[in-house]
Amino acid sequence: GGLAGNRFPWGNTISHSQGNYYSCAEDESRCCEAYDVSPTREYHPDYNDSVYPFTSPVDSFAPKGYGLYDMAGNVWEWCWDRYDQGWYRRTGASAADPRGPGSGSNRVVRGGGWVNDPFNLRCAYRDGASPDFRYRIYGFRWAQGQPFAQRGRRVRGSQSP
Repeated sequence: GGLAGNRFPWGNTISHSQGNYYSCAEDESRCCEAYDVSPTREYHPDYNDSVYPFTSPVDSFAPKGYGLYDMAGNVWEWCWDRYDQGWYRRTGASAADPRGPGSGSNRVVRGGGWVNDPFNLRCAYRDGASPDFRYRIYGFRWAQGQPFAQRGRRVRGSQSP
């Protein structure tokens, strides 16, 4: 992100210029997300032109907040946290960096995918799936820890910053 307290990593509205997602249906009565300001509905316009029929390449959209790409839309990203749908409600866990359950088989996925509407792309939204579940709407983000980066080492095949 970069913008604490906002609905999305860049602010409180979303359009197809900011991510690859499914915009609410043509029928405005079915469009429950008033924060979707895209002039087009349904899949990203480039989806229909076969520029990217499902997922879009990294950096198809401008980086947000901390210089990160595709933090909302495109693919759900796996997180290390375990998932339990009612955990935070039952435990009263803090909203700031909450710790999830210590056991369970499902893991958290965040960010929403190209098939999801804006509700699922919100920063506050999380879902869960079994770690062995595979489908084209799930992906992951390579991350390099800060101490490793400070030592000036590179992962073989990576580009210099």
